[in-house]
Amino acid sequence: MEPFTMAAIYFGVRLLGKICENWDSVVDTVVTTSRLAWETVRDWLAAKRVDSVDVGSLVQTRLANGNYRVVTGLFSQSGELREKTAWECGTLDSELTRRFSGKDRIRVQF
Repeated sequence: MEPFTMAAIYFGVRLLGKICENWDSVVDTVVTTSRLAWETVRDWLAAKRVDSVDVGSLVQTRLANGNYRVVTGLFSQSGELREKTAWECGTLDSELTRRFSGKDRIRVQF
């Protein structure tokens, strides 16, 4: 095997190891969907919740291409960010639209 191929394989395996070690950070990428449903956001928050006093925060942004980006964070009682994710979508379902009701930010208590 030539040295270049061996080096490529070696560094590829090391990169894969780093990605696996930091998988939670990798999952923080934007998920694209056509319509974002309140149930999707609620289920994500419920799955990530650690304590009954955790609070969810959602921020919606209208993008230049007409889509929405909804960034969701789960915070501890002391304000520490526990988890975060973002969705990019064409539309919001009726329940999520109702919850935002003209605001760009909402807070979710459990």
